[in-house]
Amino acid sequence: MTAGCKWIFPITGLLIGLVIGTFGFTLSWLYADGGHGTYLPATIFFPYTMYLAKKIGVITGPLIALASIEFPAYGAIIGFAATRGKWRTASLTLILLHIGVFILTIVNAAPNFSRIEA
Repeated sequence: MTAGCKWIFPITGLLIGLVIGTFGFTLSWLYADGGHGTYLPATIFFPYTMYLAKKIGVITGPLIALASIEFPAYGAIIGFAATRGKWRTASLTLILLHIGVFILTIVNAAPNFSRIEA
């Protein structure tokens, strides 16, 4: 693979992650309904952010920033792994971590919170 081509997979992965993340953000925002709905889609799509939010009891700007980079980071990581022929291993690892943190978030759910501080 030439030097210029080694960035094709990571950039493509990042862009795909951006599309998936935007979809997840939109769906989560619609279901959250300003704190009067459910945070389940946000917990499914962004378990790391929601785990931290449930621990501190509020969704903050930095946590929203964390959520916004989660899927682009997944895509870039898988893209970099693809340049080495390891995309399956990277994908499986990320999926298992994502599911694990989702389960941890659900099991350790704090009482409902509705504050969002941006």
